[in-house]
Formats: sequence, structure tokens, C-alpha cells
Amino acid sequence: MTILTAMTLRQLSVCERRLWLDRYADTRLREVISPSVFAGGISHEQTVSMAMFGEATPVRTADWPEMVRVTHMLMARGAAGIQGAAFEYAWDDNTIIRGRVDWLRRAAQPSRLGAWSYEPVEIKLRQEVTPDDCVQLDLYLWLLREVQGVETSGWFWMGRDGDNRPRRQIEHSLDETRLKAAVERAVQVMQGDAPPIFLGGHCQNCPWRSACNETAAAARDIALLPGLSRQTWLHMQREGVRTLDDMLALPMAELSRFKGVGKIRALEMHTHARAVVTGMPVPRNPLPEDVLLPGVMLDLETRLDDGRVWCFGWRGASGRTQAAIVDVYCDMDRVKLPDGETVHIIPNSDTGWRLVLQAALELPGPVYHWGSFEKGVLRSTAPADVVAALDTRLHDLNRTFRQTVALPVRGTSIKKVAPYLGFHWPDGADVFSAWADYNAWLLEGDAPALARACAYNRADVDALALIWQWMVDNHV
Repeated sequence: MTILTAMTLRQLSVCERRLWLDRYADTRLREVISPSVFAGGISHEQTVSMAMFGEATPVRTADWPEMVRVTHMLMARGAAGIQGAAFEYAWDDNTIIRGRVDWLRRAAQPSRLGAWSYEPVEIKLRQEVTPDDCVQLDLYLWLLREVQGVETSGWFWMGRDGDNRPRRQIEHSLDETRLKAAVERAVQVMQGDAPPIFLGGHCQNCPWRSACNETAAAARDIALLPGLSRQTWLHMQREGVRTLDDMLALPMAELSRFKGVGKIRALEMHTHARAVVTGMPVPRNPLPEDVLLPGVMLDLETRLDDGRVWCFGWRGASGRTQAAIVDVYCDMDRVKLPDGETVHIIPNSDTGWRLVLQAALELPGPVYHWGSFEKGVLRSTAPADVVAALDTRLHDLNRTFRQTVALPVRGTSIKKVAPYLGFHWPDGADVFSAWADYNAWLLEGDAPALARACAYNRADVDALALIWQWMVDNHV
């Protein structure tokens, strides 16, 4: 017996492989996804629900048959609103459909329940309805029709206004043709062989992410190509190009015939495939002359609440990595930390930018950074004279790296490139813990916390310096 849920149908257009893995793969390979990933949507749903419904009757029980039974009981009693209503109904002899609706609200339309019926309401944080949303609400409307004997409307409540009410209320009608097509495709996928792997943004919060990455790596699958679009991937699949070895067997010029692939992209794909297959870096283009010049290594940490800079990290002519921390109320200009490092204490970000400018004037080369972030922060936060002096000096080393070399790793974030070259960050260090440690310093004067925050930023600067030196040492 095949069991389909609303989530099953939603995943169809995102990743058919997920459906197959959920049914057949070894559950020990699943990763646990942090509840914080879904916290924003859950909080939004609760806030809008309270504003629109007030207190309602929730269906709360760990046992699925009991949830279905309680839902039917509440509907029979005519409850004004039901939260988390659960339904199950046979689609055919081999397929069971299950659904759990955000909200049911009572309507005046008569049904087999009595003088009332129910309409499903889906509450979304987003402003726009997607095709997946429509299939999901189609399923709920079909289930409700089977239970109450009449067809009602469904509703999307999108976004939230200042009164915590939905910004848009969109009526939705059952499209049985669309639902049937989705159900039939889902059944076909779940009863067939494992679908091919496509790695993309949808993998970020998938419990099978590591399993798919390992499978792709073992097969040298084309899914390992960074930035591979679904359009290009589908075309390559249809043409029988499924592994990196398949791709390398083609002349590089022939790669340009695939959808979404031009001359530059063909070079990127070919060199990355060679890097993965050989396990070695592969050059793409010569290193620009200006990148051979020694310059300042720069990394910024910005506040998670308003985007202002709270830490400047840089390495200048001295070759020593330094940090400056913004603390308006501290009366010291330097603090010696428990780890032996000394940090500048500055009253505002303008002072930090002037320290960076001073370091830049001491070296002939650019101010190196990784990605476009630093230049955007410079333009939006630095004094006008500093912007004028530094804007043309800032050099996105990540962009140059992508243009000049391919590594046998997927992606070019600094957290992927630097470890390949032998660099590692302190255990547990990340942008969120650094932000928390910085606040512990501001609120409590916690020097060990500030040392941890600065160590994270210092590691970013040191990683950048390591990559630059590797590029210079290995340039062609």
C-alpha cells in the first residue's frame, strides 16, 4: 500500500528522489533537521491564527488514527475552528491519501455533517502562492469533500500586516485534474527505481543531504558540478551524460550545446570535472598581475539585528592579524584578551574603516576580501572619503579564485576552499556564536567570550591570507 501526504506531493516538483528515499532508504542515514529551521513559519502561523481565530480546538495526539478520529468527532460537533485537522482516505485500492490541515473553519454551507461544513485554511509566511501550495490545498479540499459530501472553497492566508492578520486572503477551488496528475506521478516515482540526484538549494534542509552527497561522490555524478542549473542537468540526463567521466569524454566545445551553457560556463564545468576526477586543482586562467601584489586581508562581522559592523579583522604590512571591536561605552582603546591577543576597542564603525584605510596605504596591492559582501558594507557604512579611497582598492578574491582555478570540492565558499588547503576554524566557531559572544562582552564584560568572537574573525582573515598565498604560489 502506498501512502501519500501533502508533503509528498509538494516535494514532487522540488526533488522526486526525496519521495523515493523516504520510502526505501535506510532510515539510519537520515540527518536530524533542527526545529529552528521551521521556527519562523510556525511562529507566523500561530500569530496569524490567534489574530483571526482566537482560541480554537487543536487536534493533539501522537497516534495518527486517533488524530483522524478526533478530527471527525470535532467536525460532527460543529466546532467553530479546528487546528491541525487530520484526514485519511483511500484514493484507490493501492493508495492512501493523508493530510493534516493548518486550520479548518466552519462555514454555513450544509453537508452530511449537518447545517454546516468546513473550509481548509493554509497560513503561509510568503506573499505569493506557488504551484506546490495549490496542489497541497487541492489535496485537502479533496479529502474534505470525501468526508463531508460537499465541495467547499479553500483559502490561502499569505503574509502578515501590522495587526497580525493575513496581508492577502486568496480563495482556492479544487482542481481535480491537477491533483490526479500529481498523485499518479508520485505513485510512479515511489514504485520505480531511485530517481537521479540533483543537488541544489532544496538540499539545505533535507535529511538525506549527506546520503545524496556521498552517493553522488561515489558515482562521480554530474550533480557534483557547482552551480549546475536544473535546465542544464535535465538536458544532460536526456543526452545520457550522467557522470563527470561522461562529460569529460566530450570535447569541451561540445558542452556549449547544452541548455544554459556558454563558452565560459563550459570551461568552468570541464575544469571542475577534471579536478574531481583527478583529485587535484586544475587551472582555468592566469592570475591577474595585481593579485600578485601583497595587500590587506579584510573580513567584517556585522550585527544580526541591523547589519552594522561590529568587528573589523585585517592583516596588513606587519603580517599580524588584528581586530577592532565596536563598543560605544568602553573607555579603553585596547584590551588584552585571555588568549594573549590584543584587540582594538573603537567607538563606531567609521573609526574601524579608517584603520583599514591606514593599513591599505602601507601596501601596494588591493584590499582582499572573499565575496561581494565587504564592498557592499563599505559603500553603505563607511565615511564618504574612505569609500572614495577604498572602493577601487577592494578586490573580491573569491571571484578571481573561481575564474582562475577549480578545486575537487563542491562550492567556493571560504569554508570549503580553506579546509581543502589545510586550514580549519576553531571548534564550534560560526557567525551566530561569534555574535552571541560579542553581546556577552557588551552586556557582561565577558573577556573569554570576546576572545572567542575575535578568534573566529581572526580565523576568517587567516584563511583568506592562506588562500591568497596559495594562489600566488601556484599561479600560471
